[in-house]
Amino acid sequence: MNRGELIGWVKNRAVEYRDQSVNSIKRNSHMNDLGGECRLTQTEVDALLTDFVNFCGVHQGIDYAMYATDLADESSKAST
Repeated sequence: MNRGELIGWVKNRAVEYRDQSVNSIKRNSHMNDLGGECRLTQTEVDALLTDFVNFCGVHQGIDYAMYATDLADESSKAST
């Protein structure tokens, strides 16, 4: 797997995870120190996912330049 394929894979997993993210964070509160009080919005989760994808890209030498709207757009395409 080359760098571009790797960051594409990470981005696809982020899109796949997006729709279940808030519920997953609540369900796993025993692991994330939120103590069952997840007040994160989908917008905030999208920001974290987008930042993580871009962070991974930078460390692979790729300026992925992903925006949160890209993540949401891809997620809506995947669910139709």
